[in-house]
Amino acid sequence: MHVLVLVFVLLWAVLAPAAATAQDAAALRREIEQLQKQLQSVTERLQRLEAQPPAPAQVPPVAAPAPAAAP
Repeated sequence: MHVLVLVFVLLWAVLAPAAATAQDAAALRREIEQLQKQLQSVTERLQRLEAQPPAPAQVPPVAAPAPAAAP
């Protein structure tokens, strides 16, 4: 859910300055459609990742102590 909020904020940050420029409406529509497709793709990927079972935690092996050097 946090990822979606972040994506929306980023989309807004990208689109706000673009809307202020002298671009025509058709170009803005195309850009919005492209961003919506990207958002849909990210949403689907997030849902797939959330649906996966969590990976088992792996504990790294503990190294054996080094043998003491003989004098």
